[in-house]
Amino acid sequence: MPDPVDTEQQPKPKRFGWKTGVSVLLVISTVLFASGELITRKLIRIEFEGTVAAFRGSFFVLKPEKDYEYLLQPNLSSAIAAPRGHPWTYRINEQGFRGPNFSPKAADEFRIVFLGDSFTFGWGVDQDKIFPVRMVEALNQLTANRTVKGVNLAVPGYNTEMELALLKEQIDQLAPDLVFLSYVYNDAEPQQAAPMKPERRYQFCSSWLLEQMKGGISGVIGGPLLESKKFEGTFDVMAGFESGSWKWPRSKQALGDLANLCQERGSRFYVAILPGFEASFADHPYQPIHEKVKIWCDEFAIAHSDLLPLVEGVESKPLMIEGDGHPNADGHALLAAKLLEQFPVRWIDSNPDRRTPGAPAR
Repeated sequence: MPDPVDTEQQPKPKRFGWKTGVSVLLVISTVLFASGELITRKLIRIEFEGTVAAFRGSFFVLKPEKDYEYLLQPNLSSAIAAPRGHPWTYRINEQGFRGPNFSPKAADEFRIVFLGDSFTFGWGVDQDKIFPVRMVEALNQLTANRTVKGVNLAVPGYNTEMELALLKEQIDQLAPDLVFLSYVYNDAEPQQAAPMKPERRYQFCSSWLLEQMKGGISGVIGGPLLESKKFEGTFDVMAGFESGSWKWPRSKQALGDLANLCQERGSRFYVAILPGFEASFADHPYQPIHEKVKIWCDEFAIAHSDLLPLVEGVESKPLMIEGDGHPNADGHALLAAKLLEQFPVRWIDSNPDRRTPGAPAR
C-alpha cells in the first residue's frame, strides 16, 4: 500500500519585489558615486599640491591660502623685452610691489594707494612713465599744503575680489588718505596667472566628479556638451556681464565692500574706469561694461570717472604696446592727463581725516 501523500505545503523561497531591487540599486549607486566623488576630490587636491610645488615663476609668489592667491616676487628687478622687442624695466620692492620701498607716513603726507591689475602696474612701461607716478607728480604741483605720495599695490592679473582681499591686509599699515582703484573690462574674470585652489575653482560645482566627466566628454566630442560651472576665467569678458552670469555680481559686491572698508577706515575711495587700448575708443566693444560699472558706483555712492568718453576722439593704436594691448608710455600719459581732469584735487587739502598707520576702524 503506497505511502500517503504529504499534503502540507512546503515553504516557498522568498522573492523580492521590484521596488526593493530599485532601492538596493540606488543604495549601491549612491555609495559608488560618493566614493568616486571623494577619490576625485582627493586626486584633484594632490594634483594642485604638485602644481604649487612645481611652480617656480620668477615673477609671482603663490599664496593659495589667501583670497588674493598670489603676490609679486619681492626684491626683483629686470630689464625685459615686451612683444615686438619693446624694452622696459621694472623693480619690485621688498614688500612685493612695484616701486620704491614703502616709507613711514609723514605728518603732512597725503597718501594714495593705487589698486588695479597690469594696467595700473604699468606692464611694458618704465616706472617713471606709468600713470600713477605721473598723477602723483602732477598733484604735487597743484597743492601747496601737503606732500602727495603714491603706493602702487597693483598686481598683474588681479580682479576686484583679489584687490579687496589685498587691501584688507594692507589698509591699516599703509593708512591711505585715498584708495584709487582702476577698473578694467576684465576685472570680473577669475585670475589666470597662477594655479587656483580647488575649493575656489569648484565652489559652484555640486560635484567635482560630474564636472570632470563633463570635461572628459567635451574633449572626446571636440566641444562643450554641458556648460562648465568651474570658477575659471575666459577671454569672453562680455559673457561675464550677462544677466545670468555669477561673475559680475561678485565683482560688484567686492566693489561695494571696498567702499565700505574705506569708509570704516576713514579713507576716501575713488574708482577710475579705464578703456582697453586694443580697440577703437570711438566704437569700443566694452562700452556696456563701462556703463554697468558706473551704475554700481552710483548705487554705492562711490566717486568715479569713466575715461572712455574723454578719449573718444583719440586714436588708440599709437598708444598701445604693439602686439600686447596694454597702454604704452604715451598711453599712460593720456590716462594721467584725463584722470587729472576729473580728479577732485580739493580732497588733498580739505581731507578731514588724516590717517595715521594703525588707526582703529570707526
